[in-house]
This record gives sequence, C-alpha cells and structure tokens, in this order.
Amino acid sequence: MQKPALFILLILSSTQFSIAQQKQYIFEKIILQHWENSFFVNPAAIGTENKRKINLAGTAMSRPIHGNATLSYEHLTKSRINNFAFSVSHYSIDDWPQQYTFSSSYSRTKALHFAEFRFGVQLNYNYINNMHGFGPEYYTRQQFADSRLSAEAGIYLENAKYFAGISIKNLPELSVGNEHLNVKNETILNFHGGYNLPVSQSFVLKPAALMQFGLNGIQRNFHINNSLVYKEKLTAGISFQHEDFSNVNGNFTPELNMAGCNAGIKLFNKWRLNAAAMFRLNKVNGENSLNTLELATAYLF
Repeated sequence: MQKPALFILLILSSTQFSIAQQKQYIFEKIILQHWENSFFVNPAAIGTENKRKINLAGTAMSRPIHGNATLSYEHLTKSRINNFAFSVSHYSIDDWPQQYTFSSSYSRTKALHFAEFRFGVQLNYNYINNMHGFGPEYYTRQQFADSRLSAEAGIYLENAKYFAGISIKNLPELSVGNEHLNVKNETILNFHGGYNLPVSQSFVLKPAALMQFGLNGIQRNFHINNSLVYKEKLTAGISFQHEDFSNVNGNFTPELNMAGCNAGIKLFNKWRLNAAAMFRLNKVNGENSLNTLELATAYLF
C-alpha cells in the first residue's frame, strides 16, 4: 500500500477518549458538505482551491427546530504562503440560547515533495444571548448574556489525489463576560479526509469522511460521503451519518443514524451552488422525519 493511502487510514482511525461528567453543549458549524467547505472544519484549510473565496452556508433542522448560518471570506496572499480568513456565524435552537461567533483565522502553507502542508489557527469571540430565559433544566432559566473567547488549531495535507486533516476547536474557552453558567461549548477533535479516484476522463469519484469526538465524552459523530463529479462542474453523492450522545451515566448510547444525498453545480468557474439533505433512519422521541437541510453558495475569484 502506498504511503499516502496509509496516511489517510491513520488520519481516519477511531480514537477513544475518557468520559467526564460535565454539563456542556455543542454549537456546530456547517458539516454536511465538509469536503467542499474544509475551512469550516479546519482553520488550516484556507485557500485549498487556490482562489479567494466568499462562502455563505446555512442549515435547518426539524424537531427540534434549529438553524445555523455562516458567512466566510478566505483571502490568499500573492505568495500563497500566508493566508487569512474571517467568518461570522449565528446559531439558534428552540429553548436554547442563541450564539453569535466572530472568527479570525491564519494559515501557513509549506510545499513538500509529495503534497502541500498547512498549519492554521483561529480565534473566536462567542456572544451567547439568552434574554428570553430559555434553556434545558441545568440552566437557571434566567435572562443572561455571556461572552466567550476560544481558539482552534489544525493541520492539513493535500495533493491532487487526497486530502487529510486534524483540528481541535474550543480550546480553551474563557468567559470574558457574565460567569452565569457552568456550561461551555465542548472541546471537539476533528479528523477529516478524502480521496480523488478518476473513473474516466470526465468522471471522478470523491469519497470523504469526517469524525468528531468530544473530549469530555458528550458526543461522537461520524459522517461519510461518496460523490461523483462530472468535469468539475456537476456533483451528486450519497451520505451516511451516525451520532452517539452520552447518557446521564456517562455511557455512549446509539442515538441517531441518518442517510442523505447531496448535489452541486459550478457556474462560469466562479460560482458554486451546493445542497445536502439528511434523513433519520431510526426514530428519535417517536418521530422519523427530515433531519437536516443544508444549502451553500461560494464565489471564487
């Protein structure tokens, strides 16, 4: 087996973490099309398409109803060595606080003999607003607003055949406002990678995977996708996602299995439109319905 394939298998290997009994929650960025929007998962993946990019993406989930929107700008310098990005996100969910995140990112690229290696860091300012007094039982259900500072870091390896990356987010998370709650965004470790497999002169098969682990044992997430791309213009694929959540005893219980599809089109070599949908395979709280819809558009220049 070639070294690149061995490296990808290593990156995508499962890792176990100890479980800690802490009251935490996760505000996720856009992940259903992680192979198209690697920067949302890993701050090192700025400029992976070798162009400046403005990206707008959003998700909507049913039961519970929640939404997430992210606007980002990836800036490449002339040397393509030092690159920058900025993003703003908004997350809301029924009976939970709303969170606004403002992020500034930096990555540095180094050319290796077999791939490009990137290292990136990101600083986040999170504003959490619960002026309606909503929240689960471990909230006091009082009105509050809080500000948090957090950081992310990652590494990313890419060539014409494959990409692979590791990143960690919400490390650390420091409150700079109202210390109202003993609740924080969980620290997340991300493993992601993919491969480009030509099947003809016009078609390329692009399998990709993302694994997320909460370092405090609250959540694990695994998402795999297989897309067929026609002349870098049209994309169609299928996905599977599995999530585990820890219960009150700290044990992992299978919670959610989903299957879905995605499609995309690239216009004038500048505009890209993508959509993805995931459907529950098992009932959650007695319901089985559309779980998540994600839309994204990007302008490359």
